[in-house]
Amino acid sequence: MAKKKIKYVKVSEGIVDKLIHKVFDAALKKQYKGVLKKLSKQDPKFAKDYKIMMKAADSMEKTLKNMSPDEREEYKADLMKYV
Repeated sequence: MAKKKIKYVKVSEGIVDKLIHKVFDAALKKQYKGVLKKLSKQDPKFAKDYKIMMKAADSMEKTLKNMSPDEREEYKADLMKYV
């Protein structure tokens, strides 16, 4: 029986790092969503506040996407004054 030759592809360290980060990010997001879901079930006020916060975040993200890069930087600089 003939052995198959295995072809190896050179993979840069950066690609491996990105893959590892994506795997861990996905796992953390899944865990994070589970915790938020559990908290929402336990505390209706938290659930309501969380929904409001997520709507505001989505709205801000849409606003930032529609701005030019210069406007975006100016907006971020203005926001940082209050942090």
